[in-house]
Amino acid sequence: MSIAKHPVGKESLAQIYDALAHRYAEGGGINDYYTLPLIKHFCPPNVSRALEVCCGAGGIAIELARNVPSVWAIDLSPEMIACARQRSQDVTNKPVFIQGDLSVYDFGGQTFDYVYGAYFVAYFEIRPLLQRLVRLTRADGRICFVDGLQGPGMSSFRLRDVARQYADYTRFMQRHGMSVDALQWFVHRLKRRRLLVSRDWRQVERWKREHRGSDPQSIWTEQFLEALPGARIERITPRLVCVIWDRK
Repeated sequence: MSIAKHPVGKESLAQIYDALAHRYAEGGGINDYYTLPLIKHFCPPNVSRALEVCCGAGGIAIELARNVPSVWAIDLSPEMIACARQRSQDVTNKPVFIQGDLSVYDFGGQTFDYVYGAYFVAYFEIRPLLQRLVRLTRADGRICFVDGLQGPGMSSFRLRDVARQYADYTRFMQRHGMSVDALQWFVHRLKRRRLLVSRDWRQVERWKREHRGSDPQSIWTEQFLEALPGARIERITPRLVCVIWDRK
């Protein structure tokens, strides 16, 4: 399988995330106490092949591979993929980690029972992205992703805001019968703060401002429903949603 040339601007994004790989590997990015439980909870039973979009340092793909026979995961950043492969060295059922651009990568005509990811929508033109995800999903398969409707959903670190975020998170998790680990959630928030105030992350925000797609985030929900008719859009916080769509 070949990797096509990245669209304009994607090379610089890959370099930016290369610098963040070590932070994601340490738990500063996608975390085991928030995103991972959602991805596992909404994973349909009897999934044989899954694909993670923008997998970062690979933690979710590695965990999902404990129960899914074949897990593929793609990310634009070479350092993220190198980190993910390193982390999976001692894993019995290793995910297939791919360095490439989701929008152009050739999967050899393969489709997946479960296509999932978190915090990646802002890096793509929304309509082509959703169309791409649909094409990669088998009949009777599922798409599930977590993302913010108005940019990063948990960027405030004032005590009252963190308390509100925790309350929103707890209500969502309990509504779906998922356990809540308060201590580990707050530990993650501290790690997340270190990431979001770092110089490396400011490079991400600068890239978004310079390369933002034509679709404003304020109308993402409308476009989700247009491209994924009948999708469930579960609001986690006022800014953060989980989208679940079953292909018929």
